[in-house]
Amino acid sequence: MYKSLFIRGVLPTIIIIILFSASVFGIIVPSFERSILEQKREMIRELTNSAWNILAKFENDERSGIISRAEAQKAVISQIQNLHYGSEMKDYFWIHDTGPVMVIHPYRTDLNGQNLSEFKDPRGKRLFVEMTELVKRGGAGYVDYMWQRKDDAALIVPKLSYVKGFAPWGWIIGTGVYLDDVETEIKNLRRNIVLVSLVIIISAAFILFYLLIEHFRAEYGRVKTEAALRASEEKYRTLVESAGEGIIMAISGERLFANQNILQRLGYEAEEFSKLAVDDVIVATEEEISSGGPYYKKLINGEAAPKRYASRLKTRDGAEIGVMLSIAGIDVQNKSGFIAIATDISRSRMKDIVQEKVINDLQSAFMNFSQPVGAICEKEPISFPLSESCVAAVKKMRECGRRSAVVKSADGSIAGILSYEDIFDEKFVELFVKGKPISEFKSLAPPAAVSSSTMAFEAARVLEKNSFRPLLITFPDGAMAGILEKDRLLMVQNYSPAVFLREIATASSPGDVHKISRRLAELVRILVLNGVKAFNVNHFITQSADSILERLISFALEKMGKPPAPFVFLVMGSEGRFEQTLKTDQDNAILYQDVPAEERAAADEYFSGLGKLVCGWLEEAGYSNCAGGIMAKNPKWCQPMSVWKNYFAEWITKAGAEELLKTKIFFDFRGAWGETKFADELRSSLRENLENTPQFFFLLARDVLRFEPPIGLFGNFTRDGSKGDEIDIKAVMTFIVDFARIYALRSALGETNTSDRLAALQEKGVLKESSYDEMAQAYSYLMNLRLLNQVRKYADKGAADNGVDPYSLTSIDQKMLKEIFAQIKHFQVRLSYDFTGMSERL
Repeated sequence: MYKSLFIRGVLPTIIIIILFSASVFGIIVPSFERSILEQKREMIRELTNSAWNILAKFENDERSGIISRAEAQKAVISQIQNLHYGSEMKDYFWIHDTGPVMVIHPYRTDLNGQNLSEFKDPRGKRLFVEMTELVKRGGAGYVDYMWQRKDDAALIVPKLSYVKGFAPWGWIIGTGVYLDDVETEIKNLRRNIVLVSLVIIISAAFILFYLLIEHFRAEYGRVKTEAALRASEEKYRTLVESAGEGIIMAISGERLFANQNILQRLGYEAEEFSKLAVDDVIVATEEEISSGGPYYKKLINGEAAPKRYASRLKTRDGAEIGVMLSIAGIDVQNKSGFIAIATDISRSRMKDIVQEKVINDLQSAFMNFSQPVGAICEKEPISFPLSESCVAAVKKMRECGRRSAVVKSADGSIAGILSYEDIFDEKFVELFVKGKPISEFKSLAPPAAVSSSTMAFEAARVLEKNSFRPLLITFPDGAMAGILEKDRLLMVQNYSPAVFLREIATASSPGDVHKISRRLAELVRILVLNGVKAFNVNHFITQSADSILERLISFALEKMGKPPAPFVFLVMGSEGRFEQTLKTDQDNAILYQDVPAEERAAADEYFSGLGKLVCGWLEEAGYSNCAGGIMAKNPKWCQPMSVWKNYFAEWITKAGAEELLKTKIFFDFRGAWGETKFADELRSSLRENLENTPQFFFLLARDVLRFEPPIGLFGNFTRDGSKGDEIDIKAVMTFIVDFARIYALRSALGETNTSDRLAALQEKGVLKESSYDEMAQAYSYLMNLRLLNQVRKYADKGAADNGVDPYSLTSIDQKMLKEIFAQIKHFQVRLSYDFTGMSERL
């Protein structure tokens, strides 16, 4: 026992500690040291390039005749003299010419205008001469030397600078980083890693000691527990074997038992059956797959699931038999399991059950089946010849994700439609196993056909008469237009997105819009629970909001009359990014064309009234007011183009906490209704302001980096006290949204949707393909989790929020969340390097 404990517990722990220490101090720390220095070099190069653009701008103004050279150079000197950065805002830029003569130095003003040919640092290096020669040779480069620390003339330290020539004026601009700061960063990093490593090693030792104690306790109780477990299993096994009905019992998903009834029907011996997994016997239905997993697993985990449902059992030779399962959970010595009573139901009864369900679903939707089937059919079905093997046909259907396929004769005519139900037919399965061609499947026959102009409710009757086999849809000339399956037909019922949006567009009053909008949550629930991608659900919710907004604006314009100037209704935040969920509020504004001063008061009055009317109706339709008042009914956010441009310029220039918060909302804007070209013009102005204010990105990045993923040092979830046991999933997603936004703004991208921004950044080479995949998948997973949580809460409480209890999730979901939180920390380091030049998160 002691030897086993040492081999299984003590030795691996010691090896892990040794390997951990070696990897940290032999690989990770040196790698970080090199990375820090390289990042500093990259930072000063990018900063110098940004400052160089200031010279280029004014030189361009000079060439354009806007200002003289003297005026341009004076303006440049003024801007460079006051251009600072860094944590203390004391890092600076300087300019000298190729003389070399100092043009401007913010701290060594005594050098301004002086010839620096003989100027040397304490080591004797003629640094300005070396910089000039370096620029003459290559246009730009790095130089190391000794220099005073920032504004402290008494402290001389090593410095690394990057200089770049500006040929039109014969100037050289540069900035640098103090190498003692870099060394301090490296020392801090090394110290932190040592502390963390010590904590990990001490924790590992404590855990090892704890395991030794627990091992002795566990060994003592194991013998007693095993004896009790064997006794309990024997009782349940006796119950199973003595029952007349077919019964299956499983404990912990490992030990499987069945009575003689089941064993005979499935063709197994008891010993062979006991070694099977549950999934080898009970075949998951489509409903189970779409709901997230087998019902028996949900019952074992205490989740809501049907306790009686139609299913299939797989025999020893691979055939399937239809059964009605009645499942009850059991507990054997704290091990969960279930007992299932399997009642045989014939193939025809199974078919009746499926048909009854489809008929009921169709009947509830007949009043809305007014669309021609040509609009909803599968227009490009896959096809193959009669000579195709059954194996190849099934493989192709699965690869293409199709449930039906057209089978053609040698002359090109349609011989039949092979459906999902056909491939489970006993005769087809036999042909499949033997590798025979489809031509030998005698059940295949020419399908029933209807014209593409046939109404959906008429096609439903034909579908029902033909046992719900797929229909062939034809054009008037007889050519194939597509095929129609029962699942396609069900998509056009009351809760169809297309019908929902059409009803909004044709609503006759704001009251009708409000009534229709109440169905949105139920429709979203259906989409989410049926596995529709979060990206598409977000777009549908946003499209619904846009349609509601458009209809309400039309009612408002009818009521208020023609507007005094062309305008665009802007949406921001999640709606601006096409990322709305069931928990959303209003973020909107009005931008109208500049009008003469004497008409401004009337325009303000009109558009303020329009904003109040539309926002009031939106609130009645379920879109709550923005807590910060960012709505078109607020006169501040109902302004002409010139005011909006000034707003954006002011926020970028000031970049305080309040201004940065506004940029996170307003910079995700788009035109939802009206003159969308105004939104494009505003975006162009935004780009220009950002190009001329590079320090804005530094401040925005510092603000973004304040986010802390909700996970503790030892991998435990840390939850928001205001939400009880829950974490705010929206707050986690906000970092990814902020990450995509800051890079998109710096790259002058026009996309507002987070997924689209990440894809565009990958295409431009800003993100590596691996980084893009990690972040895009993380965002998609979090959005799926957020939507699923919202629809469940809406169903239970009638209201949705963004709180998620991580310990209510499956172990797989918990692991996924922790992986994503770890990824976020890696991306925070990347963001910090790219925008602040620091190695630690703020």
